[in-house]
Amino acid sequence: MTTGVLEIMADSLHAVGFRSLTMPLEIHGAEFLFDGAFVGTGVSQDLVLVGGLRVAPESLVGLLAGLNRVLDRSASRRPVSLVLLGPRPDAFTLRRLEERARVLTVNTAEPTPAELANALAVLLPLRLPSPTTLASDPVGQLRKRLGTRVSTVEEALISAIPDGPDG
Repeated sequence: MTTGVLEIMADSLHAVGFRSLTMPLEIHGAEFLFDGAFVGTGVSQDLVLVGGLRVAPESLVGLLAGLNRVLDRSASRRPVSLVLLGPRPDAFTLRRLEERARVLTVNTAEPTPAELANALAVLLPLRLPSPTTLASDPVGQLRKRLGTRVSTVEEALISAIPDGPDG
């Protein structure tokens, strides 16, 4: 994996409260070597692991099994996500990975920032558009969509919109 991919991933995750972990990952005296790792520090408490290039998917199955045992013994409630870079593994290996972690596949070793953002989307907070960009005149837009054929009942409902639920 190029450091560029890890840097882009780190920038995205750091911006929402994750921090990078050093490799090998040490948890309660056990060491695990992934391509990279991040941990949520704010709202998200996910442990995000990166693999698929230096650490093959087949090896990740065993690593995740061991990691899960250590996390269980330490009574950790931290969800584990695996960002899998590179070619998609066979169905059997993918299913075994999915039994041990939430798997976010990227399907390429050199993803574009957009591909990486798409894969990481479930870990990032939703970015909602501001209400002003949604509709500057929602009643006017509704009237425009309905056209000129508006029944008297529809007109009464549209006229009551500014009054809220009481209208």
